[in-house]
Amino acid sequence: MSNQLKKYLLFALFVFISGVLNAQNNKLHIVSIEECATVPRLHSAYYLENYNIRSKNFISSNNGRSWQNKVISFPRYTYNDSNSRRTHVASLFSKKYGIIVHFINAIDKRNIGIKRTGELKEGIYNYYLRYYISTPFSTDYIADEVIKDKKAIDEKPFEGIVRGKNAYYLGDIGSNPIELSNGKILLPIQQTILKNGELYNPANTTSYTGARVLIGTINKLKTKIDWIASDLIEVSPEKSTRGLIEPTIIELDSGKLLMIMRGSNGGSLDRSFSIPGYKWFSISIDGGYSWSSSKPLKYDDGGELFSPSSMSRLFKSSKGDIYWIGNITDRNPKGNNPRNILVIGEISLKDYSLKRKSIVIIDSQKGNSDLSHFSVIEDRETENIVVCYPFDGKWKVVKLNQ
Repeated sequence: MSNQLKKYLLFALFVFISGVLNAQNNKLHIVSIEECATVPRLHSAYYLENYNIRSKNFISSNNGRSWQNKVISFPRYTYNDSNSRRTHVASLFSKKYGIIVHFINAIDKRNIGIKRTGELKEGIYNYYLRYYISTPFSTDYIADEVIKDKKAIDEKPFEGIVRGKNAYYLGDIGSNPIELSNGKILLPIQQTILKNGELYNPANTTSYTGARVLIGTINKLKTKIDWIASDLIEVSPEKSTRGLIEPTIIELDSGKLLMIMRGSNGGSLDRSFSIPGYKWFSISIDGGYSWSSSKPLKYDDGGELFSPSSMSRLFKSSKGDIYWIGNITDRNPKGNNPRNILVIGEISLKDYSLKRKSIVIIDSQKGNSDLSHFSVIEDRETENIVVCYPFDGKWKVVKLNQ
């Protein structure tokens, strides 16, 4: 047995025993695990009013027992059209206004290339964001607009962004929009950064980004949204060689906002992967317009929380608890890997740390298994937290009782 495998098994055993010993203190317990051959309808789904649930192309009026096909007729494109891309990444139902806002990573560039690799290469210069508005049960949209400051032009949508030179976009599905108690929409994004008019990438990695929040105000007619951008949140490349990526945010009962962001090590500045691989957090006390300096997310006992460069998600349950879902490791990661342990744990609101004894392992696998592309929703009937994710050519649906 290799030393690496021994370390993994000891770490998994430690977490398992800790979970058993602290079960009486743990609010979450796995109640079921299902495997699906196709994408579960609950993946990236969200509640409308009552027990109506909507996913990208389906609606359920009975809390997910049955589904109807409701494809929204967004403007179509194909990869044979080399001039544009429209990728639907996230949606939000506004409780205050009764509409759905859909968020789109867009790119308008000739000769991008048919393969997605060509799109990603061009994306760090050319990605920008659009939004659509629809009513809950419609198959059509009301608005199709560029997300930009209301006083800006399309080519310079926000301060510090020049389309064609740098980009602003959504990362993975963890960067979900939220609606504040005052009805404003917050969209956590990442943007590539210009230094002296050129794209900044100090470690020669895939990209170097900062995090930002776009704050939207819906008009009275519910047909348009005015946007303003928060300050840019950055961290030095000596602490995270790819900057801050894929922010996830939540509104706390105090009115403060908590943001957690993906970091990374590696690249030309860290070929030995010696920089600690952390998640980073920041706090806003003014509704998302300004944010504190980013700090590493740690365990509540002060221990280092190692996490690969992967998506994570903040989630607020109906009971008011704030949970973090993501990948953890027993040692310093190497860039994106390993992503073979997926956990959920409660955030301490005293110091915004992860309560070690609250951690529940959702799934663990050997080697370079990827358990990172998940979504989460709370079942309104059972109050179970439902996590959906792909693994090994199938899908898993894990339900946790609070």
